[in-house]
Amino acid sequence: MISINDELILNLFWDRSETALDKTMEKYGRNLYRVARNILPSGQDAEECVNDTLLSAWEAIPPKRPEFLARI
Repeated sequence: MISINDELILNLFWDRSETALDKTMEKYGRNLYRVARNILPSGQDAEECVNDTLLSAWEAIPPKRPEFLARI
């Protein structure tokens, strides 16, 4: 499997392509969920936190255009 880079994901967000969310989850979903699961008591809460994180990214790009996806 070819890893997608942050620049391509950011371009997808900038173009308002919902594929950006899929690609973000493909690249970072496991790590996002792991961090959330280490903090929150239930898997359902962790999943909701990850979804909220994706929504925040969706709402921030544009108008922001971070150099790296991790700096939203």
